[in-house]
Amino acid sequence: MSAAEQPLVAQKYRVIRELGRGGVGVVYEAEHTWTGRHLAVKVLSAHTVDAASAERFLREARSSARLILPNVVPVFDAGVDADGSLFLVQELLRGEDLQARLDREVFLSLDDTLETLGPIMDALSAAHAAGIVHRDVKPSNIFLSRVDGRVVPRLIDFGLAMSSDPLSFRVTGVGVAIGTPTYMSPEQLESAHDVDARTDIWALGVLLYECL
Repeated sequence: MSAAEQPLVAQKYRVIRELGRGGVGVVYEAEHTWTGRHLAVKVLSAHTVDAASAERFLREARSSARLILPNVVPVFDAGVDADGSLFLVQELLRGEDLQARLDREVFLSLDDTLETLGPIMDALSAAHAAGIVHRDVKPSNIFLSRVDGRVVPRLIDFGLAMSSDPLSFRVTGVGVAIGTPTYMSPEQLESAHDVDARTDIWALGVLLYECL
């Protein structure tokens, strides 16, 4: 097989190891073949996803790529491969998510809570200003990455994000609730279609209470 016939991921990235596996996809640590940079490559096989899941996956790429912020994990590449699989390339994070820390410590001090969630509030504020509602703010979507010996909170997983642009394609039907119930506002529990930035503020309130 010539280089031109190879899947895009195989052409551009050398897989080093598997980082995680879910019901529909796999996340790998991979090296960019030209720059040598190590990245996280998320791959969803074509036969494991339906059209709605595929749209949410690509929407994560579009939403994240629009937010060039220190506390949002950037997307470097995304698309549909030659075999029909979907791929998303992001910064490779080192550390743990907030859920892991809460599982270990149960509660955080007020100072630790504000230090952790303050940057996330800034990231959400910028997302809302850009017309993006995350819709799944929860501990496992806040990653505590280690950068030069310090912890930097990062907001991850915009897979359920919704644009306020009336021309954007909506895959969520009226009366359909998606998200994580513990952190969902009453409006989101009834229907995810018409929620706005206030649903993320609700989730942050629940998260603040949980941390404290």
